[in-house]
Amino acid sequence: MKMPLVGLLLLASGLVAFGAQGGGPVKVTIQTEKSEVGEGVSLPIDPTPRVKYGMQQGGTNMPGLQGANGERITYSPQGGHTIPMMIDGKLEYFGQGVVVNPKGQQQGKWLSQNVPLKGKPGARPRHGVSSEWVTTTNIHITQIVEIIPSRKPTNGGGKRQLDVMLVRYTIENKDTVKHTVGLRNSIDIYLINNDGALFASPTTHKGQIINGHEFKGDKVPEYLQVLQQPNLQNPGYVTHFTLKLGKLEPPTRFVCTTLSGVGGQWDVQVQAAGDSAVAIFFDPKEIPPGGKRDMAYAYGIGIASNPESEGRVNIDLNGSFEPGKQFTITAYVDDPIDGQALTLELPAGLQRVEGKTMQAVPEASERGQSIVIWKAKVDKLGSYPIKVRSSNGVTYNTQLTIEAAAKGEVKRIEQAPMMEPHAKTAVGVSKSTASTGPNQKNDLLSANLDGQNELYLRKEVIGQKRSDLAELQSKAGVDSEKAKALESEIRSLEIQYQIQEIIVRITEEVKADNAAVDMLMIKTKIENNK
Repeated sequence: MKMPLVGLLLLASGLVAFGAQGGGPVKVTIQTEKSEVGEGVSLPIDPTPRVKYGMQQGGTNMPGLQGANGERITYSPQGGHTIPMMIDGKLEYFGQGVVVNPKGQQQGKWLSQNVPLKGKPGARPRHGVSSEWVTTTNIHITQIVEIIPSRKPTNGGGKRQLDVMLVRYTIENKDTVKHTVGLRNSIDIYLINNDGALFASPTTHKGQIINGHEFKGDKVPEYLQVLQQPNLQNPGYVTHFTLKLGKLEPPTRFVCTTLSGVGGQWDVQVQAAGDSAVAIFFDPKEIPPGGKRDMAYAYGIGIASNPESEGRVNIDLNGSFEPGKQFTITAYVDDPIDGQALTLELPAGLQRVEGKTMQAVPEASERGQSIVIWKAKVDKLGSYPIKVRSSNGVTYNTQLTIEAAAKGEVKRIEQAPMMEPHAKTAVGVSKSTASTGPNQKNDLLSANLDGQNELYLRKEVIGQKRSDLAELQSKAGVDSEKAKALESEIRSLEIQYQIQEIIVRITEEVKADNAAVDMLMIKTKIENNK
């Protein structure tokens, strides 16, 4: 069976949009190209680390942490807790293995221990080490401990501080069979002079002190606070666990408990703190041969920046792409760098109509994201490289191709009137007419359309709403109630689109199967009539 055209286009380019030009439709393909990184990129970060980690026994145990002036942030500045791993239902320990026979042979060996991390040429130096342990079942566990910057300056200055310890694990299955692997960390909390420091979770338990609690699954917050004093108005020294770091897998469980409840076993009981401690779980998951898990959290003074998306920009194009019409270029910036600015470069054939060529990136929302918007007009069909240059030296490239659609690629239909303000031409579909009957729904997504055209129209509406969302976020803020409501509506529409896509695919398969059956019946009749 041939794959439906829309499926081919979506697989080929990642995003396909359609519009009408004159007497025929046009096809729009948007492709994200490889980014360019300039030489000598230096982010505005104070190069002096404000915290330092310590490790015992060659990296087999949990690292400890202290401030640059010796402030105690964990009980032991050198750490000390073992790191349990659950592999195929059996308990092992990172860097230690388990005794498997009376001769004392161990499972696993070091491939590397505490190797200093190296930065890219021209980039800021890295402060940390990497160690790799391999089990006898050929599971490779790499631990990275690194001092990284927090999101915002904690001293009111213009540069961010290197005041957070990132703890990252990459688990790779290099065996020929699948394995189930999990890993747990635990930290004995001690803050300045308090061995029983308690916690706060502003995003999930507003106005509350946390004393003995398990955060699990989607209830794990983006960050948690550790308070020197159990007083939200006067907490004294405050440190942070950052539990969600972009695409890196977050902990599946985070347990606030007491030291007596944390040992070398796998499970940890929730207990009210006397001598406070935490357990950070990456619960067992199946990893196929050649598969891996990339997991991380951070602990330190500030809330950690996402190490893989610091100041990173994602470009989104939405709107009308036919000649003479306008579309929106939206840059979504993760964890904006202090003083970051974006510059738009358009080739001949595209014109910037709104937004300054160079724009400062606004302050990030509570979720660590900011947006910059331009509007552009299409002069003619063609293939156009769109560049957005960030002041941190990275150029983000998007290839926009607008071409005449081949005859017969799409079917022209008349649509019912659309809900304002989203009325526009799409997929070779004529504009709204006033001749619709009284019982026809005034909603594009409810129009009685055949499968492929309904998919096209649904995608067009989603694209327009995304453009509206970007503009609304720019004016009212990412966390405004209207923006959140529209974002929720878009997610709902995207789910409907996915359901419709499945229905169309199944329908096409059924049609193909029915056609094959019909051909077989015809062939049988011919044979019987001979």
